[in-house]
Amino acid sequence: MSAVLAIDAVSDNIAVALDDGEGEPVVAMHHGTQEHSQRLLTMVDEVCGGRVEQIEAIVVVRGPGAYTGVRVGLATAEGLSLALGAPVHGVGTLEAVVEAARTGGLSGEFDAIHPAGRGDFAVQHFSGDNAPGALQLVAGGDLGGRTLAGEGAGALGGMDISARERCLAAIRLYRQGAAGPAEALYIREPHITIARKNPIAGAGPSPPAPERTEE
Repeated sequence: MSAVLAIDAVSDNIAVALDDGEGEPVVAMHHGTQEHSQRLLTMVDEVCGGRVEQIEAIVVVRGPGAYTGVRVGLATAEGLSLALGAPVHGVGTLEAVVEAARTGGLSGEFDAIHPAGRGDFAVQHFSGDNAPGALQLVAGGDLGGRTLAGEGAGALGGMDISARERCLAAIRLYRQGAAGPAEALYIREPHITIARKNPIAGAGPSPPAPERTEE
């Protein structure tokens, strides 16, 4: 069986996994912020170990999640797809959460969640074989009393799902034919601010404008 490479960069903790179908998948994890673009290709090299020619497909967790992480994960997957000639597929973050939670023994109805910043969570209700509920943005303080699974759910009394578990779930969903297009999924517009322009270090203050004289 050919290998499947999975990438999950939708939160601060990122994971990359390679499954060749012959044993346990090889997984690399990194815990940190603002380092996705520097770390992902190194992690791919780590899990592949010179076996990149075996990759038949790339599957990427496509959001919702951190805006920069979603974009870096997708861009990395698409770049590898062009380089290797392997198709790239996408799996929603909450779809991966559900697959991981079911594999971990959670049954019945529950809410899949993922941090959305500013104390909010992306939330989607799942119940057996029924169609999933609408994707919602919910404040963390409003999630009490629910059965939860996802990143951060452990602190709310639910089942915590890590980037590693989502990555492996994405591979299983691909193997089941349940992966879709690799298109970014956002729950709201990114919060972006314009950086202030700083003078070049060591250049000192700007010279005063020349005075105008009347002729």
